[in-house]
Amino acid sequence: MKKQDVAKAITGMDERELRFINAVMNRRFEQLEENKVFGFDKGDKVQWIMDNKIHNGVVLRLNKKTVSVLDDQGGIFAIGPGFLSFRDKDARSA
Repeated sequence: MKKQDVAKAITGMDERELRFINAVMNRRFEQLEENKVFGFDKGDKVQWIMDNKIHNGVVLRLNKKTVSVLDDQGGIFAIGPGFLSFRDKDARSA
């Protein structure tokens, strides 16, 4: 959606609709801020050590305190961001 279209749509909204849009935007800003704190984003290739073995996976989701990661064997783990590192220097998804 183009910025001009968004601006036009907002101009036609009443107060109730604007308050709803404001709440949605605030939640999104909070999510983006949390992502910055973790330093990871959905799709990033990461690794961690568990049971003295290096595990590789892909970030599925950023939770409040953990990162959900899909490992190479198909398992899903909730891992504290401090235990994760990027798989390699080109592992960022973007």
